[in-house]
Order: sequence, then C-alpha cells, then structure tokens
Amino acid sequence: MRYFIVLFVSLLSISSYAQQKTLIERLYDKFLSQQSDTSGKSSLLVLPSGGYAPETGLSAGAQAIYSFYRGDRHSTNPSMITASATYSTKKMVNGKLVADVWSKHNDLHGNAEIRYRKYPLSFFGTGNNTREADLDRLTENKFVFKGFIDKKLAPGFYGGIRAGFENYEYTDQESGGIFTQMLYDKFRTGKVIYAGLQQTIDTRNSINYTTRGNYFNTSISYAPRFFKGNHFSGAILLADYRNFLPATDKITIAFQAISRHFFSQGSMPFYLMPEMGNDEIMRGYFQGRFRDKYYTAAQAEIKYRLTPRFGLVAFGGLGEVYGQRPFAVNGVKPNYGAGLRYFYDLEKNISIRLDYGFGEKRAGEKRQRGFYISLNEAF
Repeated sequence: MRYFIVLFVSLLSISSYAQQKTLIERLYDKFLSQQSDTSGKSSLLVLPSGGYAPETGLSAGAQAIYSFYRGDRHSTNPSMITASATYSTKKMVNGKLVADVWSKHNDLHGNAEIRYRKYPLSFFGTGNNTREADLDRLTENKFVFKGFIDKKLAPGFYGGIRAGFENYEYTDQESGGIFTQMLYDKFRTGKVIYAGLQQTIDTRNSINYTTRGNYFNTSISYAPRFFKGNHFSGAILLADYRNFLPATDKITIAFQAISRHFFSQGSMPFYLMPEMGNDEIMRGYFQGRFRDKYYTAAQAEIKYRLTPRFGLVAFGGLGEVYGQRPFAVNGVKPNYGAGLRYFYDLEKNISIRLDYGFGEKRAGEKRQRGFYISLNEAF
C-alpha cells in the first residue's frame, strides 16, 4: 500500500438525477452536498488508480464500488460489491472481487471473495524479531476463494458457516537469501481447503461508520489433510471484538481486539502465518515483516466527524506475533497515526480513507511507517 495514489477523477458514479440539472450541479450533489440522498437508491463509483513502488514499478488500474439495499433502508444494512484490478510495468497483476450482501431485515448475511495476485513479496523470515537486512525478494502467485453465510438466530445474534480454498506458488528472485538458507523453500507451493462454524454478536448502529454498539465474531475452522505434500492441515481459530462509544454528537471512541491462531498438524507453512500490519490494524508496519503461528493485536481510534462529508481520525495500537517463542510483554510492538475521511455516499456512510501510520524503530533501521488509501473504515 505504500506510495499508492488514487486519482479522484472518475465521474462515472453519478446517480440518476433530474434531467434539468447541469453536470456541475449533479457533481456537487454527488460529491460535495452536505445533504444525504434518502431515496435508498443504488450507487456506483468507479475510480482509476495507479502508483509506484520499487518492487512493482509503475502500476495502473481501476476499482469499482456498487452499493445497494436488498430491503427497506431503515431496517436493512446496505450491501456492497467491490472490484479492483491493477497491472504494473514489471508485469505484476492484482485482482479482487468481493460481494457483501444483507437480505431483507438483515435475516441473512453473506460474503464471498475471489482474489488473484501475482506480486513481488518482500520476505523477512518468520518470528517477532525479523531483520530488515534479511529481506529476500520472492514472486507470489496467490489464488483465494472464500466466504461465509450467517443466519439471524435472535436480535443481534448470528450463527453460520464459513469455507475457503487457497493456492500459493513462490519463485525466489534472489538466490542464496533467507528463503533458501532457512529452508522456507520447501513450501514453494501450497494448497489449503477449510470449513468451519462461526457466531457473531452485532449491535452496531451502522456497519460502515459505527458510532454506537458492539461487534464480536468468533470462528473455528478445520483444514483436513486433503492434499499430498507440504500443505497445511489443522485448526484455525479467529476472534474479532469491537466496541464503539459516542463521546459527543461528532466524536466516537472505538476499540478493537483481534486474535488469530493456527494449530498445524506438522510444519506450519510461512504463507498462512498471520502477518502484522495492513490498512486495517497495526497500520505503519510493512505487511509480512513480522509473521508467526499466533497473532494478537488491539487498537483504539478517536473519530471526529468534522462535517457530513469529512472526518478526522487519530489511532494507536499494540500487537505481537508469536509461536516460535512464547508471548512476551517486552515483545509487544506499538503503532500510532492519523487519517482523513471523505464520505462520498452520505446515506450509506461509505468513505474513502487516507491514513498515515508509524511503527517501532528497531536498532540500525528506520522507523517503520506506511501510507494507506482504502475504502471504508478500518473497523
């Protein structure tokens, strides 16, 4: 996500308006008006995107977001389908399609994701104390298909099933590095198929910009030894808790804690190990710099809705990966930062966010940091 630039120049998201309105008036209504559209109509936003990073070269692509309701907007959460694709001068490809759909009165909630990525991977080894000097460059071919479906069992309580398939292939771009020295290359290819159960408590007043309520999701999945060779088999335990408290009409205090545990039957492939750092939690850490079998992190945000269209955020958190070594208090890593929010769909509270995060400064290395441009809130 570093060095990523989104060009807000696409005008394809303009919804249908009265024919007598000029283009300028329609643009103002869509992107700058402080009044939300209460009609409950669907909306489409298409944005060209591009960027640069040393590993990928120049990249260009597009992303589209289609939002809609499957029922009355007063009793049904908004559904959203997002698609994105980018291509770089170094022939790197990244494509993703995600559908998140709520049925009438939120009785059912389904989510499905398909992702393909051929991408340069900066690999530092595994553990909570990897070194920047050990950086080894790989090429990752990754395909993921996963999803879940939940059924409302009681007000604010859901139960459901989840399943997925993932396939990984790696090519070492630099011979003699840590990838081969530490025998990680025995996992040059890998597949995993899993299925499990989940339960969710959800009392949030809005799924896109929450100012009040709680969210708690836990799941346990099992990956059988379905494939021959060095492939993951075992159990996957995930937990995600969020709490939102309104301090004033414009200020919200938000908290999140996550835990991701992989219990492997045999050697644990590095590519499935939880990674610290992304655009959602522990912002500021290069994703994959620290990875291990277990990952625990927590963060807090102060959200300030400056105007209906714009908001500000300050955040901070703590996190650690462990497994090779036990969890240790002195191994916990901090992060902090701030961000800006632009709400392009006021009725559904769908936002584009810009965050800049800082992590720890290790001896002999620059302070870790990252800039992110993403859709919707971090949590």
